[in-house]
Amino acid sequence: MAILQLDEYFTLTGISLISDLIEAQGRLQQTEDQLTEAKTGYFIKRTIYMQVTGRQYK
Repeated sequence: MAILQLDEYFTLTGISLISDLIEAQGRLQQTEDQLTEAKTGYFIKRTIYMQVTGRQYK
């Protein structure tokens, strides 16, 4: 089977190519990194706010 035929077969049967899986893993890692950065930024800003207003965590 030629590559294009295999690609078409995989597409029709719902089987992903390894490159698709690697790409998906990369996107997942990037999204997880962005979430970590957003959470870190939130907690830093929250800490600064709490310090400025003289509040404490409960």
